[in-house]
Order: sequence, then C-alpha cells, then structure tokens
Amino acid sequence: MNFIKSLVVFFAPILIVLFGVNYFAQSFLKDNNAYYSVTIDKESRLANLTGPRIVFVGASTVAFGIDSREIEKQTQVKTVNMGVSAEFGLSFILNEAASCLRSGDIVILSVDYFLSDGEKKAQSFLLDNNANASKFLPSDVKDEILYKIYHFQRIASGLFYLKAKKSSVYLRNAFNKNGDNVLNFDSTSTYNGEIIKLYPRKYNEQIDKINNFIGMCKAQNARVYFSFPPCSYSYYNANKNVIRKYDAILRSELHCPFLDSIQSYVYPDHYFFDMYDHLNASGKEMKTQKLISKIDLIIH
Repeated sequence: MNFIKSLVVFFAPILIVLFGVNYFAQSFLKDNNAYYSVTIDKESRLANLTGPRIVFVGASTVAFGIDSREIEKQTQVKTVNMGVSAEFGLSFILNEAASCLRSGDIVILSVDYFLSDGEKKAQSFLLDNNANASKFLPSDVKDEILYKIYHFQRIASGLFYLKAKKSSVYLRNAFNKNGDNVLNFDSTSTYNGEIIKLYPRKYNEQIDKINNFIGMCKAQNARVYFSFPPCSYSYYNANKNVIRKYDAILRSELHCPFLDSIQSYVYPDHYFFDMYDHLNASGKEMKTQKLISKIDLIIH
C-alpha cells in the first residue's frame, strides 16, 4: 500500500505538469494557417454546397494539378477540390469524400500510384489541426498511442524551437474557395528531374477500399470516374514497367469507368512545380483543359 502511495506521490506532479504544458502549448502552437487546416474548408464546402457537384478526390496531385474553378466556369457545374496530401492515407481520403456525397454528384477519383496507409506523424498533425478528421481516420490503440507521442513531440519541439517557415504554397491561404492550390501559379518551378523509384506491391486491400467507396457513391446515386494523376517524363520513364502493371491492376479490378489513360498527363519535366507530380501553372492549365474535354462528354 505504501508503495502505491509513493508511486502516486511521485507521478502525480509529473502528470499535472504534462497536462498543464499540453493545455497551454496547444494554444501557443496552434496555427490556423497550417497547410493541413485547409481540410476544414474543403469539408465545409463539400457539406454545404448545394446542387449537383463535380467532386475531385485525391491527394496533393489533385490540389496542385487542376483548376476546378475554371472547370466550374466552363461546365456550369459547381466544383469541390478535396485534394490535400497523400500522407493522410487512402482510407482518410475516401472516407472524408464519402461523408457528404449526394445524388447527382460526379466524382473524379485520382489517387497516387499505389497510395496506401499514409504517415502516422502527418495524421497526428492533421488531428491537431482538424478535430473532425478523427471521423475519417481508421485507428486502433497502437495508432492512438503513436498520435499522442507525435503530438507531445511537436509540443516539446515548439517550446524550444521557432516554427519552421514553410513556403507560402504550403499554407491554408494558398487555396481558393473551390479547394485549388493557386499560389503555384505565381511561383518559380524548382523541380529538377529528381527520380523517386516506384516499387510494385500487392494492392488487393486498397482496391477493395476503392471499390467500397465506389459502391457507397453508387448507393447515393453519384457517378464515379477514375482519372490518372500527372507525372513527369523523368519519373514515368524510370518507373514505366511498374506504372503499367499498376494500370493493368486498376483496369481489371476497379468497378468504375476510366476518364483517361495512364499516359494522359505524362508531361515534360518543365511543366512541374516542385515535385514529379505537382504541376506548375502551365502544366495545370494544360491538364485542366484536357480534363474539361473529358468531363464534357459525361455531363452532356
């Protein structure tokens, strides 16, 4: 009994200090303009925008890669660009979009090659910026522990170090009301043709998740079309065989029509902003116009 009392006496002050630091540090470190906070705006637009919509679902290739405001202007159908980051993982991206789809919606699904579970550190940061995200992130006890560890790690770092200054492109206010990242229109391209090797992997579980999402959309009387993400010549040529296998897997397994081909948006390197799949202003305009011609065929 005395041992238990000693433990309580020893740990109680430590826990009080930790919770106190957590409480005050959260308000001190909270950044309403953080990149991941834009999920709040996108979820709000998806939930509140009336009438049939064209909803673009994916990660940062969607955020950087299309001008949905121009698509809305030319098609006369309201648009929502839900793309933010692949680090959130496939489940979050699909669950978030499925939460507010309605009858008459057209869903353009464009996920990165072999997109899978995402990064726990990024998901923890997402939860700090958008509490609503917990509804869309599947998690178990292990995940919750990791989220808390990363959360306290950020607090500890923030108490002793200044926040890193990120490029203005990676901030919440870089997005327009439709959900497009627009500041890359005015930014200098920095992509230098760097190659990231893509490796083949089993994708059965992810295919099932995508097909479940397609099924939920159909149950809501929403139509789903798959559209391939953009990538640079350098990246495509270095990973051609793996990308073609990915194409074959999707075409044989997905329960939705395809809007385009695997090579539709493979462009020269100078059309990319800071990564092999983040289009710059010229690349975005080129892809958007091609996408509009495809969308016109399914809405008229």
